[in-house]
Amino acid sequence: MLLFGRLEYYKGVRVLLRAMDTVWAARPEARLLVAGRGPELSQIPERPEIETHAGYVAETEVDGLMARASLVVLPYLEASQSGVGAEATARGVPVVVTDVGGLRDLALDATYVVDAGDAAALADALLRHLDDSDEVRARVLARARQEIGWDGVAERAVGIYRELMEHRR
Repeated sequence: MLLFGRLEYYKGVRVLLRAMDTVWAARPEARLLVAGRGPELSQIPERPEIETHAGYVAETEVDGLMARASLVVLPYLEASQSGVGAEATARGVPVVVTDVGGLRDLALDATYVVDAGDAAALADALLRHLDDSDEVRARVLARARQEIGWDGVAERAVGIYRELMEHRR
């Protein structure tokens, strides 16, 4: 599981760490990869189950991080959207998100969405999706292409223009 980006309090790092205790109790082989920088980095304990890449993550490193992830975790306490979530889905990596801002829109379905601050629900969602298949990744990628890819965006824009033109007539 990957937690990636600016590590600020509002991103729910502490909630994720509480959830991970439950995940590790059920799946001791599970690993958490934390990459980024910020004040919450100090909350990440040194444990063999956690791999930390402290500091700025260059764009050239993002593909490698995402390729290693079964899931990207966005346990935000508050948010409007997430660039990390868009990056993950654009690469076919499922995201487990909290129901804040527009994060729900990044999730493949409701089973990937939990209430903000609910470590038990987050742990359940992580355990449920930790072993998602390649077929799930293909569905995430196809959905991302439709929702945020150029072809899908262009198709929706043309539809809006047509609708406006019809209204104008």
